[in-house]
Amino acid sequence: MRLGGRAVAVLAALVVLAGLVGVGSWYATGGRWQVVATPSMGTAAPVGTLVLTRPARSVEVGDVVTYRPPVANHPLTVTHRVVSLAPDGSFRTRGDINGAEDPWTVGPADLVGEAAVVAPGLGWLLKALPLLASGSLLLWWVTGCGCPGSGGCRCGCSGSPG
Repeated sequence: MRLGGRAVAVLAALVVLAGLVGVGSWYATGGRWQVVATPSMGTAAPVGTLVLTRPARSVEVGDVVTYRPPVANHPLTVTHRVVSLAPDGSFRTRGDINGAEDPWTVGPADLVGEAAVVAPGLGWLLKALPLLASGSLLLWWVTGCGCPGSGGCRCGCSGSPG
């Protein structure tokens, strides 16, 4: 069975729509995602890892958490492992390959969430997705598969719609 250009476009649109619904649902329930940019977590979360976080009910020593450093105008989030807890609910963190704890104490208000999924390499794919999608659409159009009805289509649809 050969799919026509319109069927491929509808299928692609459905896949994109399902992805947007999934991402929107994750975000609406408090989920967030980050891409690891530094090697501080070693092999647990190498550079380019996609980290999906969910709201944390409680934090325990050993948990991998994402937080906003409690310093003025810090533009990034940090994903590190919890190494100690304080009675007031604050905690200290450290990257797995770092020799020292982070220089601040993280409070509950700074917590973004705990790591629910750690997917090495998928962060690079996520960052490349806009380029890959636009390049695929351009290739589809240049090869004639996006132009039903022009008579010059080379994808087997004979240049007729559908």
